[in-house]
Amino acid sequence: MAISQHYNLHTFFINCYNSSIVENIRNILLFTLILIRSLVYTS
Repeated sequence: MAISQHYNLHTFFINCYNSSIVENIRNILLFTLILIRSLVYTS
């Protein structure tokens, strides 16, 4: 029982880690998109 609980906790943390990476990549892409757009509009 304890082993399966530990395994579930481990996969839960992995899922959280992966989702946070995806969120960070999406935020970075959005930021660069806005940056490029602003640079294009100003020039």
